[in-house]
Parts: sequence; C-alpha cells; structure tokens
Amino acid sequence: MSDLSVEEGLARVLARYHVVEAETVAVEAAIGRVLAAAYAARWQLPSAPLSIMDGYAVRSADLRGEAAPVSLALMDESAAGHPSGALAPGSCIRIATGAVVPEGADAVVPQEDAMRHDDGAGDHTGPRVEFTTVAVEQVAPGRWIRPAGSDVAEGEALLDGGQLVGPGEASLLAAAGHHRI
Repeated sequence: MSDLSVEEGLARVLARYHVVEAETVAVEAAIGRVLAAAYAARWQLPSAPLSIMDGYAVRSADLRGEAAPVSLALMDESAAGHPSGALAPGSCIRIATGAVVPEGADAVVPQEDAMRHDDGAGDHTGPRVEFTTVAVEQVAPGRWIRPAGSDVAEGEALLDGGQLVGPGEASLLAAAGHHRI
C-alpha cells in the first residue's frame, strides 16, 4: 500500500463528484432537496386577525362598563374559511376557532360566557346573545384574538440557502407565498 497525500486524496474524491446546478421546482417537489437561496415571507401570517376561541365576536365597548347580563343582537356567523360581514354596533357574530374576526369586532367572548336566545329573549326581535358577568368584566380589545402577522411578518426571513427542505419547511414556504422555489 502506498502513502497518499491529503491533497491527492481530496483530488480523487472531488473528481468523482460534480456540482449540481440550481433549478426551480414546485414547492412540494422540493422536499428532500437543499435550498439554493434564502427565502422571506411574501405576506404576513396569519393574513388577518383570527379567533382563538369558539364564541362571539364583539365590540368590547358594547360590553365594557355595562351591568351584566348584557344582551346583543346576533347578526351572523363567521366559520373558519367563511368570514362574515362587518359587525354593527350593538350586535355580535358567532365565531369559530380559527375564523377571521369580522371588521368592527375587537374581542371574542368564549361561548361558555354567553347564552344564545333564538327567540330574541322573549321580545321577538330575532336571535340575541346574553353575556355573563364574567364576559362583561373580562372583555378587552384583543381578547381571544390572534393578531394578523403574529406568526410571521411580511418580509421576515424564513429559511436560509443551504437548508434541507422537509415537509415542515415546504409548508412554511407555501403558506408564505412561495409556490415555486
């Protein structure tokens, strides 16, 4: 066996490998590959304020300082993926966890702190929701709401070049607006 210098050994190893050129692929095809460049978010995540509780979207000013129980007209429903219209003063909107908070609402009251009356609480004016003392005392702007951009800000660095792409990285890139990388 002959002695092999470090330089000669390195030259032999490198001779067997070639540099792969960067290519653009669909984000789902990038799993198992290495990023050729760094990526930043094209938009904020979440893109809108979201409810973090099942309950009722309200204007906190409609409850704050009032004597409990407080009754508000039930306007609409906001389900995840199906946002409702804007919230009118003196009303509330039924909201699911993960749903977009309606324009005009600044708080969510958990369903455990409210009681729905489909008969308008006896006055035949339509569905109403009665909010308990707990709801009235604890309501505040931003309560039970996940703010827009609270996970990722627009332009925020996501992944560095040279990083291996797994399912989590591919999902993050897609959610932040990168469909081809």
